[in-house]
Amino acid sequence: MGGSGTGKSTILRFALGLIRPDSGQIFIDGEEITNQTEEKMMVVRSKIGMVFQEGALFDSLNVYDNVPYRLREQRVDEEIIESVVLRMLRFVDLEDAVKKMPNELSGGMRRRVGIARALVGNPKIIFYDEPTAGLDPITARTICELALKLRDLEEVSSIFVTHCIQDIEV
Repeated sequence: MGGSGTGKSTILRFALGLIRPDSGQIFIDGEEITNQTEEKMMVVRSKIGMVFQEGALFDSLNVYDNVPYRLREQRVDEEIIESVVLRMLRFVDLEDAVKKMPNELSGGMRRRVGIARALVGNPKIIFYDEPTAGLDPITARTICELALKLRDLEEVSSIFVTHCIQDIEV
């Protein structure tokens, strides 16, 4: 937690292995990853889901095609993809939005689609980068409650990077 420019998002980049620290060590799920190869980091990243501040959805893809992006890169069978997408959208209460484009969604809906996409592959950890920024208080609380639901039902750990104390008090 901290104000703008204090390095919150940089810590997430370290944990994802996108940048390397000048000193110290980084552990993910008990494994030291500081100097791992890119190949090894791909295995580590498969344990992690990432929810970006604005949802980071692909503007040219509808919700149905945004959610399984990781699976399509892995060439997973379309029947499995359909099952996963519908399950993830049901979890974030957006089953009715499958055909919508990102520009048709509210900010909170985009974040929830981002959470659904982050859940693909059953990660053990989800990183949230300012997940409630720009959202009204009710929608922000919904996003935080989804993280708690993931913890309680799916045993998924959450790491929140935020400047908002309410996000971590839930």
